[in-house]
Amino acid sequence: MASAAAAEVAAERASSDDPAASFAYEVELNGLGPIGLEGRARSLSRLFSEKGQAPSSRAGLNRRIQTDMAMLRRLLHAEGYYGARIRREIGRRNGKVRIVLGVEPGKRFVFARPAIGFSGDIAAAAAAHALADLPIAPPAPARSEAILAAERLILGRLPQIGYPFARIARRDVVVDHETETVLVQMDIDAGPRIAFGSFAFEGLESIEPALLERMAPWRQGALY
Repeated sequence: MASAAAAEVAAERASSDDPAASFAYEVELNGLGPIGLEGRARSLSRLFSEKGQAPSSRAGLNRRIQTDMAMLRRLLHAEGYYGARIRREIGRRNGKVRIVLGVEPGKRFVFARPAIGFSGDIAAAAAAHALADLPIAPPAPARSEAILAAERLILGRLPQIGYPFARIARRDVVVDHETETVLVQMDIDAGPRIAFGSFAFEGLESIEPALLERMAPWRQGALY
């Protein structure tokens, strides 16, 4: 998703420059509990999952830290926290490197009114049906999953009313830090409206075509 990068404040206290120093570490994660994301962050964290395998160098430890900070930014953005600040503190305690990752989530952004247009031969009533009650309208939280859910709803509804080849032609997501909103823009190619045509049977010898037509679960002219 398009967005400004979350601000990072790095407050690093120098650890030993001895190349033989141990890079075993302890790690803390603060600030995500109140917004319900700590469990997910820990499950995605490289620092937590690889804690039992100490890196062999300072560079290896830094890679784990940077990987986790990037993961935290993605997670926060996916949940609508585009103004989040991430802080890291690095020091030593009891012979181990001590890493503290602190998050200030800030205000959760909400969706602005979406801008969705159609191309193709689609009636206004059909378009309104496809767009009814989408989860990307204000004041819903601006979650990435809500955008995907809206696309699934649209592409699930259009085939039910005769547009089996509908597709999302373009999707843009615009984050506005001044208004703390997220605008979803979509262009939907509805494609042609499809109806069933006439029946054609081949190889019939003892069965009348009219009988098979009566048994069919659709009628000529019915929407696909």
